[in-house]
Amino acid sequence: RSLISAQLKQHDRDVPLLLGTAVWHVTREELDSAIALFRRVIEIEPSHTLALNNLATLLGEREADRLDAMEYIDRAIVAAGRTPSLLDTRGTILLSAGKIEEAITSLEEAIAIGGDDPRYYFHQAAAYVSAGPLESARQAFKTARDKGLDQALLTESDKKLLSKVTQALMVDDRTS
Repeated sequence: RSLISAQLKQHDRDVPLLLGTAVWHVTREELDSAIALFRRVIEIEPSHTLALNNLATLLGEREADRLDAMEYIDRAIVAAGRTPSLLDTRGTILLSAGKIEEAITSLEEAIAIGGDDPRYYFHQAAAYVSAGPLESARQAFKTARDKGLDQALLTESDKKLLSKVTQALMVDDRTS
C-alpha cells in the first residue's frame, strides 16, 4: 500500500496508474479512495470515458450523489456517444433514483444497440420489476442468467437489486 501511495505521489498525472489504482480500490470496496482517483483522472482528462462511467457508477450507488452521477454519465455520453455500457450506467442511476420509465428506455436502448453483457439484461429485469411487467422481467432475467450473470462482477447495489428481483419473480411464480 505504501509503495502504491509513493508511486501515486511521484506520478500524480499518470492516468493508467491512477485508473488501475482506482479499480484496485473498487475491488477492495474502498470506494472513497476510488472516487477520489477517478475524479483526479477527470481533472487531467475531462472527457476520459472510462473514468466518467466508473465515477458515475460509484456515485450512483449513493443517494446523496445521484445528481452528480447523472452529470458524469451524461458527460461520458457526450464524449463517447450512446454506447451500451454508458446507457446501462445511465439506466441504473435512473432506476436507483426512481425514474423507472426513463431507466427502462435507457436500458432497452443499451441492449438494442448491441449490449450483450448479462448485467444489462439484469438491470432491465430490475426496471421491469419496478414498473410491473413481470413477464418482461422474467424474460430479461432469464436472458441475464443464460448469458452468465452468475459469473458477472456485481456492485453492492446490484447484489441488493438481485435479491429484490429474485424475490419478486419467485413470489410471482408462486401466485401464477
